Amino acid sequence: MAIKTNEESFIIDTTGSTTGEQYKGKFTVKKWLSLADELVRDNKRRELLGPATGAVPPRIANMATVLSELYVRVTGEIPTWWEGDGTGLMDDEPASEIYKKALEISEKAVQSVKKDGQEAKKELAKDEPVE
Repeated sequence: MAIKTNEESFIIDTTGSTTGEQYKGKFTVKKWLSLADELVRDNKRRELLGPATGAVPPRIANMATVLSELYVRVTGEIPTWWEGDGTGLMDDEPASEIYKKALEISEKAVQSVKKDGQEAKKELAKDEPVE
């Protein structure tokens, strides 16, 4: 099966727990990451964590993972409050919501390809001669 498009859009509407600000907007994300995307994602995560030699606080480690994933997944039009890579926000909720939806889209795409592969395998099995 050929992947028809590598993008899907969704809308978020969430409220920040720190500022109380309402975050609404449409995002388009990649369903699949290339090897290059994965390398960029890892470099971005390392950049966000910095040269720390000690233990990284769990919230910071988590947000570095979330923001680095979104750095490579988010494409196209974004709301003005996103500020490019999300690091300027004071609230975690918008990035967490975008991340959750982006990974749901990715997982749905993977499951679709698996299903198509299983169906193709069944079709091939029908054509095999019986001995």
